[in-house]
Amino acid sequence: EDIMIRVINEATSATVELYGEIGASWFGDGWTYERFSNEVKNLPVSQLTIKVKSNGGDVFEAFAIHDAIKALPARVTVDIVGASASAATIIAAAGDRVRISENSRYLVHNSQIDNTWGNKERLRENAEWLESIDAQIVNTYIKRTGKSKEQLEGLMLQEKWMTAQEALEWGFVDE
Repeated sequence: EDIMIRVINEATSATVELYGEIGASWFGDGWTYERFSNEVKNLPVSQLTIKVKSNGGDVFEAFAIHDAIKALPARVTVDIVGASASAATIIAAAGDRVRISENSRYLVHNSQIDNTWGNKERLRENAEWLESIDAQIVNTYIKRTGKSKEQLEGLMLQEKWMTAQEALEWGFVDE
């Protein structure tokens, strides 16, 4: 009887280019959870590359996209090109492997709010709300970098644009 060996390679890959603002934008379509989900929902892939070039945006949309990436069955590589800043770093942190191009920059900072008017009670509420968001961001960064809460809080306070090498040294990227 003839023995036949058949190899079926089902490994497929796809790339999503996540460029621009995170969240709804006055200037057009930003990256929302819904938009991202629609991009990846019918991709029967085992390898997904997400190219990120964003100066950030809405932290809540970023957390939703982060969680959507973590839930994907595919192995996800995030390639940072140009910059990953602010809310975009939360998305980048979801990758199984994160790479950054040599001339890219990486920015982490404390959360911010635009509407800073109001009475003292309202301002205290805003400060408490921002502190809780910062704690959520720090927890995401701890999982990505392995650095301590105190180290990451200090870095976020600096609001420094890191070079690709500095992002590597901090553990935000793998290569």
